[in-house]
Amino acid sequence: MNARLKPAKGAGRGPGKPFQKGQVANPLGGKAHNKDVKVVRKLTQKELSKVMAVILKGDTEELQEMREDPKSNVLTVWICAVALKAISRGDAQALNALLDRVVGRPQQNVKLSGAVNRPVTEEDVKKADEYRRKIQAEY
Repeated sequence: MNARLKPAKGAGRGPGKPFQKGQVANPLGGKAHNKDVKVVRKLTQKELSKVMAVILKGDTEELQEMREDPKSNVLTVWICAVALKAISRGDAQALNALLDRVVGRPQQNVKLSGAVNRPVTEEDVKKADEYRRKIQAEY
């Protein structure tokens, strides 16, 4: 090892490792993330399906009834609570997480074509602009 790269005794842990052993780099540890979204990702498909049917109908009263029903299991109560809270706050991220869990994310297909190892020409840019305008005109 090069003498320049050796840390002085007691001066950190070496190049690229400025923290002492046991020192936490992020003391908040991800608490900045939306807690509702984290928990929703762990929920089961079956429980979410029941509640999502009600959410998609837009019936907050029925969600409230499901949440307060003594026969509802804890997971259903919790899902209803998260959904009601997200709806009241207008939190699209939490609702999207619920939908992604139940329905699944839509598949994204990308089709690439053209010559390989060829620089983009002015003609390519013109064709792309024409295609973009055509797509915009359709929508």
